[in-house]
Amino acid sequence: MNNQQVAHLWANQSRESAKGSNFFFNGNSIWSYGYHFEVGRIVETEKGKEIVLLNGDSYSVSTQRHQSYAKQACNHLESYDFPLHNSRYSTIVRHELTNDDMTRAFVAFGKIVIDSVKKAKRSRKYSDFYIEQAQKAVNDWNALKSHFPKLTKGIKRLKMPDALQVDKLLASDKAQKAKERKEKLEREKRLAEKLKEESIKWLNYERNAITFGSNLKACLLRQRRVIVNGNVESFIDEVETSHGARVPLDKARLFYLAITRFKDNPSECKERYQVGDFRLNKLDSNGAQIGCHFIEWSEIERFAKQMEWSK
Repeated sequence: MNNQQVAHLWANQSRESAKGSNFFFNGNSIWSYGYHFEVGRIVETEKGKEIVLLNGDSYSVSTQRHQSYAKQACNHLESYDFPLHNSRYSTIVRHELTNDDMTRAFVAFGKIVIDSVKKAKRSRKYSDFYIEQAQKAVNDWNALKSHFPKLTKGIKRLKMPDALQVDKLLASDKAQKAKERKEKLEREKRLAEKLKEESIKWLNYERNAITFGSNLKACLLRQRRVIVNGNVESFIDEVETSHGARVPLDKARLFYLAITRFKDNPSECKERYQVGDFRLNKLDSNGAQIGCHFIEWSEIERFAKQMEWSK
């Protein structure tokens, strides 16, 4: 059975159940893919009127298509977007609406109102659209409240906020964003200090690796002496990057002498020079990209000076 037919059978309650392609209904509820996502539910109000609650959430393009079929099929009934609780328990074991469902709905509608009026205040071109969106949320919630006076007992009606309230909301948002920016800068400062501390310890051979954070994009360089076959008199000098790659020190020197000629005009470097098992990918004004390693000119020059390579 095609999915549009499934939606029409559900909306008209022509059958007890029907199934299409990942779209099915049983009784008053219709689902997409499984009982974890209820697309819509036909309910009877406390005043005996039949209305439809449609789930506004979505997880995929195909589920959105299912929602479209359901909405189209029930356009002869009074319908409302409603945050249906997506769980098997809510629709199979406890099919009836509760005060908790209505409380969640009140919060959801209230959020739409607040978000929409703030957008309207900030937008020139779409201000009217956002106001209409907010007003619809107010009207829909208040209509639902009138349909379910017992279930919504103790839950307020909604109303449009006035200009002063909107200004306060925007000011609160601005203050919150400023606070978040400040906290972010403080976190970044602490991270930078910690990373600097780790880097210094690595350069001083107090660490075998820089384990803190993964945001050190540019590599550091240090000399490493490798003992051969346990003989302290037999060794190989290498250059080690802070990302763990190693190349022979003499090869690194030749590489340095080759690329340093292009420091002032890196675009003139056309050769992909080899250094150990790695090859130069790109040379620019910032530094050298060697495989997955990027080494800034300042670090290259610091190490070259330490090795007494530079003139």
